[in-house]
Amino acid sequence: MRRLRLLICACVLAIGISAAGAGAALASTFYVNGASGNDANPCTEPATPCKTIGAAITKSESALGDATIEVAAGIYKEAVDLSSPADGGITINGAGSGPVGTQIVGLKKVSAGTIDVGQPESSATLSNLQVVVPNEENTGPAIQAEGGLLLENVIIDMRDPSSADGIQLEELGSLTMDGSSVYMESGTTGTAIASFGTPSSLDESTIPGRSLSPSIRTVELTIEKKARRESSSSWRRRRASTACASR
Repeated sequence: MRRLRLLICACVLAIGISAAGAGAALASTFYVNGASGNDANPCTEPATPCKTIGAAITKSESALGDATIEVAAGIYKEAVDLSSPADGGITINGAGSGPVGTQIVGLKKVSAGTIDVGQPESSATLSNLQVVVPNEENTGPAIQAEGGLLLENVIIDMRDPSSADGIQLEELGSLTMDGSSVYMESGTTGTAIASFGTPSSLDESTIPGRSLSPSIRTVELTIEKKARRESSSSWRRRRASTACASR
């Protein structure tokens, strides 16, 4: 009888370990907090976040399913690499695109994008955050995408008056912007949105007039009309404004 009890206990323990391992593998939400986080943490709970976005992305690549990275408010000076096939379908969600929200700030002398979506067949969603390219000899775009890119409530602030583009879409990349903006520093020779042969959709998004450069340089650009969100008169005004800005 004692041997049977020990066998039952061993089986229960094995099942518990197996379930815990499966739970870790299935974890699809990871947390980042630049103030309280530690990259050695598992980062799967708000109480045990990573310190950097890059560490959370690396951990998420071993998870099953599409991952979500929840990033707390703060300034994150790092390059975000989403070039692995395991990054497909990832969402990086911040705490807001305003001054007290989540800011991803580009590093000095970076030729690739501050955020690099590097797989043609993959997609990524960025939401509720700000991407800043400072005036520190940056040569790359804020975001470079070879795959599908969705921006929701995202502000891109290009403060470097160089030839860098705000968003650069490669041949197979695509862009959808919803409630987002691209600001270009006066005097820059870069372009707010540079698209190499792929369609883009701008919904309730803006390319403000802080730039002396062309706002849009693309072979094919479509602006998606959302009738339930805006009247036909405001649609015509925005379409005319965008057309003028792109010349």
